[in-house]
Amino acid sequence: MRPANLELREIRSRRDEGSGTNGLEASSFRDTDAGRFNSFQESSQPLLKQKWDIETQITKVRIAAIVQAVFNITFAVAAYFDVLSKDSRLKPMSWILGSTAVILAGLGLAATSNRRSPLLASYVVLSLLFGVVLSLVGVVLHFTMKTSCYQLQSAFRGCNRCPCAIQDSCSRSDLQSLAGCERCRAWPTDVCSAFQDSDSALVLGLSLVHMLVCVTPGIAGLLLLVRKEYLDGSAHSRLMWTQAQVRDQCALLAKGVPPTLEGSAFKRLVSACSWHFPNLAQRAQRLYSEYLRDLEAEYKRNLKDTQVEEFSAGAPQPDP
Repeated sequence: MRPANLELREIRSRRDEGSGTNGLEASSFRDTDAGRFNSFQESSQPLLKQKWDIETQITKVRIAAIVQAVFNITFAVAAYFDVLSKDSRLKPMSWILGSTAVILAGLGLAATSNRRSPLLASYVVLSLLFGVVLSLVGVVLHFTMKTSCYQLQSAFRGCNRCPCAIQDSCSRSDLQSLAGCERCRAWPTDVCSAFQDSDSALVLGLSLVHMLVCVTPGIAGLLLLVRKEYLDGSAHSRLMWTQAQVRDQCALLAKGVPPTLEGSAFKRLVSACSWHFPNLAQRAQRLYSEYLRDLEAEYKRNLKDTQVEEFSAGAPQPDP
């Protein structure tokens, strides 16, 4: 028979282990996917930890979004004063480019601050779409304007009565001041000269750079979204595993069978379930408290019987 004081220490130790509130340290948890990922996160390899560092990736997305906005606004302002401001039909291009850049940057900052997957996915899709579409629009506008400027001004609508259009020499001031040119929709010579003098190879190169700058935040956001979804999935797997473990322990306690986990591990599992599964956590706490009360009551009965036996064994026997 085991000494009574040793059994008392074991019961009190099992009861006091439930006071811990730190992370789960049960050995069985380390065998799960969530446990392996937790060990991976706590490993001493800084390069691997950096690849899964969400905060660093969020910072990269924010920096890329701000750089994208600054680049696009600068590009829109430069294009406005260089070419687009010379004709009212071209001015909306600069406003569309600048406003879209600001909206996308705000969406990126909001997505990284809110950390909601739908918002982050919207930012990724719109950023990639914005980069590709606007780059193509710039190239198409350049070659369309060069082609249109090769046409005679008199061939445009409303220019049959414009004297300078017949000579193909109407500037912007001529179209605004000469009689008969009020309805002429021909491109002015100063606007056409800006497009015809530009190098097509340079325009294509700038469009490629513009697309890369616009697409980079989308790629960074996509990496962030993938990592976030993986971590969320790992956390959900860990939560489901914890719920299953608590249910199994509750089933054992309900049958009067001792739990297979130590008191500290069991209490930490219950604490992890308390937020998402409060009813299960309350049931587990009630069953475990009843188990400890029954265990201590049984110990007291055994202790009393042991003391009686020891007293009876040590009492002097009467002479026959």
